Amino acid sequence: MRDYLLNTVNVFSILEAIRKYQPACSFINLSSPAVYGNPERLPISESDATHPLSPYGIHKLQSEQICQEFSEYHQLRTCSLRIFSAYGTGLKKQLFWDLFQKAIKGDSFTLYGTGMESRDYIHVYDLVRAIDLVARHSDFKADVINVANGEEVLIKDAVASFFSNFKQDVQYSFSGESRKGDPVNWKADISKLKSYGYKARVEMSGGLEEYYNSNKQ
Repeated sequence: MRDYLLNTVNVFSILEAIRKYQPACSFINLSSPAVYGNPERLPISESDATHPLSPYGIHKLQSEQICQEFSEYHQLRTCSLRIFSAYGTGLKKQLFWDLFQKAIKGDSFTLYGTGMESRDYIHVYDLVRAIDLVARHSDFKADVINVANGEEVLIKDAVASFFSNFKQDVQYSFSGESRKGDPVNWKADISKLKSYGYKARVEMSGGLEEYYNSNKQ
């Protein structure tokens, strides 16, 4: 219920307020690639089928449909950004925050999966730039836009890169068991975002080093 309220009802409420009081406002909905589920092919384009695997993915897809609804019936300016795996300074949840918390305890630990799962990471600084480009260039006709770097990174490589910043060796392993609702492989087709002038500025190794340094202080 909390997830539904946050990701679906809130979007409807915001758009209804825009419809009533500020119909010229442009609305950017922060969606997720969770709407794709396990894609049939890589890279994933915005026109590919959506098969969400989790309530979160279902609710994000519903938020996009709500944006489509207000665009078609009330001519509001909307678009939805399917933001892939964002990381970077200030984020205190998800993979790298969890890894940091486990590593500083000094004990060995086990991670879900095989390590061969993959994600398409984007640093928060590049994410903010991407949102700015969308704000200035989108048609706002219920557009759907992938926001990522168009690079497939294996989880085992991302984990190893992050732990290379630690002075001590970090002992960990992969369980080989996947969690229900987690997709296996993701890589985004970012042709649309690139057409707005997007180009990544933050290399992942440098972004992870900065994230490590910001948290160890």
